Amino acid sequence: MRTCRNALTLSIVLVLATSFAVAQRDQSERPKKEYPAQASVATKQAFGTISPASPEVASAIEATDLAALRKKIGKRAAFKGKVVKVYTSRSNSIVILNFARNYKEAAVAVLKPEHYARFPSMETLKDQNVLVTGKVVTYEDRPEIELVRPDQVRIIR
Repeated sequence: MRTCRNALTLSIVLVLATSFAVAQRDQSERPKKEYPAQASVATKQAFGTISPASPEVASAIEATDLAALRKKIGKRAAFKGKVVKVYTSRSNSIVILNFARNYKEAAVAVLKPEHYARFPSMETLKDQNVLVTGKVVTYEDRPEIELVRPDQVRIIR
């Protein structure tokens, strides 16, 4: 009886392990969707500018003030900061403006492929102080603004 139970347990373990291996192989063989690089489809126009003395800039929340931005979730708001890095995924499926060396310490602005062609090259924003406006949402408990129109990003000069 004990031998039958051990054999049954071993059979179940082997079936589960095989099923897991097949599922993993099926996922890895599925091609990931590739998108064109944002810069390759970007509009030739430049981002707009805004004066540092503007009331809109003065009232904007610092990108690193996550507590203040969390209070704005679901509402329109503005945040400002220096773009430390322009991150693009390998498949070009997203472009993210990071406002801190450790991206978890600041809000981000996110651009998805369906809007790439509307924007100038996002790379031009690296090391620029910018104002980002839009509806604040969360991703993994961090505030972000999804970019859909180029006027949501203005260089502060």
